[in-house]
Amino acid sequence: WAVSAVIFLWSFSPFLGTAQFYYQADALKLSPVEIGCLATIGGLAGALGAVLYGRLIGVWTLRQWLRAAVWIGVPLALTYLLYWGFASAVVVTAVAGLIGVALRLALMDLAAQSCPPGAEAVTFAAYMSVFNLAASGSNMAGGWLLAALRPRLPAYGCLAVLVVLGALCTAACWPLLTAATRALPLGREAA
Repeated sequence: WAVSAVIFLWSFSPFLGTAQFYYQADALKLSPVEIGCLATIGGLAGALGAVLYGRLIGVWTLRQWLRAAVWIGVPLALTYLLYWGFASAVVVTAVAGLIGVALRLALMDLAAQSCPPGAEAVTFAAYMSVFNLAASGSNMAGGWLLAALRPRLPAYGCLAVLVVLGALCTAACWPLLTAATRALPLGREAA
């Protein structure tokens, strides 16, 4: 349960998805081509983040990666507060894609290593469902909160509320890390 809670909270980012799209289109006035370009940059940066994780997994233990997922994940989430225009969105998207994917892979590694013997496929599939529930739930929550906040706050104020909420969810992972990593086999930890 602790692993599921860490995965869910770390992945709960209400600014990403629907709210981000409307902020890009309505507040920043980005064109569809610019929005598509940001998605491409995020994907390419994410692929580099996967390579980074593959190269550095032996440098840090999984427990260190998971701590970094929180300690780096909180300020990483807050970089979306710098989402002021196309140029800053490119930088934020590239940095968040690169580092975010590397940290997400540490969570996937935790999920894989915490699967009980004999039930690996079912358990890992359940963990991946938690990733998906967090993504769809935060997307829905972000859209709902954006609609609720929009009449009361300017667009940037809405962005700030959603970004801070996501960063707080990431920070909430910290007290759960000990319980989530307690069952990790020490010999497989850096695998």
